[in-house]
Amino acid sequence: MSPTAVTGAVERVRDEPPTALVNNAGVLRENPLFKMTADDWDTVLDVHLRGSFLVARAVQGYMVEAEFGRIVNLSSKPG
Repeated sequence: MSPTAVTGAVERVRDEPPTALVNNAGVLRENPLFKMTADDWDTVLDVHLRGSFLVARAVQGYMVEAEFGRIVNLSSKPG
């Protein structure tokens, strides 16, 4: 996930500045830890952690300016 792409996406909605963010992206790698590859692990971290961080960072300035904001982080397990 590119910080530039995230910032660009958030800037497209600046006419109605975001004061709420729901981070609900996720990926699942159904491997036990000893079978998980380093690439699988990097993918999980990039989506779950880096993605949430980048989007929250991109919207927080609007929330500070509005003196209001909410960020909700969700996770779930399929099945």
